[in-house]
Amino acid sequence: MIGDRLLITSINQMFEYQPRRGDVIGFIQETLKKDEKEIGSYGKRIIGLPGDVIEINDEILIVNDVMITHSKVSEDDNHIYFKEQFDNVEYYVQFHKDYIDQRSPRSGYWVVPQGKLFVLGDNRDNSFDSRYRHDFGFVDIDNVTHRYHQVAMNINEGSISRRGCPIYSVDTHMPRDSQCP
Repeated sequence: MIGDRLLITSINQMFEYQPRRGDVIGFIQETLKKDEKEIGSYGKRIIGLPGDVIEINDEILIVNDVMITHSKVSEDDNHIYFKEQFDNVEYYVQFHKDYIDQRSPRSGYWVVPQGKLFVLGDNRDNSFDSRYRHDFGFVDIDNVTHRYHQVAMNINEGSISRRGCPIYSVDTHMPRDSQCP
């Protein structure tokens, strides 16, 4: 989520890393912003592997004709939180109430090419990710630099909101303050 500071495993430590759906990865990506090419570092969740067919219709995510379980678990003044489950992985995503009809593409159909990944941000309606076909697109597997494992802390609006809280898995992250007593 926005503001998270994460613990990682670098790819050079992962000689035989095989991308899996649900992994949160770091990667280098060339993007197009305002008609200018940029190269940046990103962190997103793998949704599709080479050969996968991805469909999105509003909040419904379908991978290889299987609808991903998507259930509302919580909301606060600004966000609605959902749990998604597939391939024996569960994780949480958020939608900002003010952005829910404005930001990221809400529908589409993609076939993931060989050597590529389809990624989405867990901050679903405010994420620059593979849904942007021409500006962001698929991620080259060779550009994956690391895999995220755990959230060490969250810095939100300039404050450290996780001080004294335990480190926890990126897949049990919802909402950011729920892990603190």
